[in-house]
Amino acid sequence: MLALVFITIPIQAHSQAEIKFLGKRVIEYGTIKEGKKLNISVPFENIGDETLAIYKIEKTCNCTNVSLKKKLYQKNERGKVLISINTSGKEGTQTIVVQLLTNGKRDRYIIRVDFTVE
Repeated sequence: MLALVFITIPIQAHSQAEIKFLGKRVIEYGTIKEGKKLNISVPFENIGDETLAIYKIEKTCNCTNVSLKKKLYQKNERGKVLISINTSGKEGTQTIVVQLLTNGKRDRYIIRVDFTVE
């Protein structure tokens, strides 16, 4: 007599860190006078199951400074990306892109700031 035995093995989804932006990640700032600084705070939360590590920050303009209070965020921990843009010497429509390189579900998270300098 032949007996069939089925064994069920639960499969877990791969745990990862994941950024959820708590506001807009594409920011339409409007018009600003040349020479003024634009200061923007972009809040986020690690909604993943693992610790989020932000390895590197890339930006498209040397006129931009980007900072974080730290580079590691635990599950459900919140943080802010602080972006400061110097508009000296700029004119017309501008787009600044900031990329956060992470160990997250996506390896790059993008923030874009659009504005016009007059």
